[in-house]
Amino acid sequence: MLTPYKKVQAHQRSTDTSNRDQKVLGDLQKPINTSRIEAWKNRLTTQEVALIETLCAQTGTQLGYQATQQLSFVDKCKLLLPKIPNLAFAVIAYTIFLKYYYSIPLSLRLQMIKRLRLSR
Repeated sequence: MLTPYKKVQAHQRSTDTSNRDQKVLGDLQKPINTSRIEAWKNRLTTQEVALIETLCAQTGTQLGYQATQQLSFVDKCKLLLPKIPNLAFAVIAYTIFLKYYYSIPLSLRLQMIKRLRLSR
């Protein structure tokens, strides 16, 4: 991960690439920008950090992140209870999307992608 330019240089020599791909590959050769490390500490409120740490605690622990604050079970419930409708909607929408997306005709899927601006 720390030396992506080595793979990029090999890829550039081995294939013909479009102008857009050349720009992307050129950007990959630049060093990693470390100036934004921990920028979230200045941009997020204490409550936002607590909510993120509560929702992502297991994944964060697996990736080696340490929580900035220790919340009690009651505090975690106070954070999550107001968010239950949004979380339930997200789970239901994601489940429906996974279950039915590939059964939707391709033309409708393309329209969805355009409307949601998911295409390049």
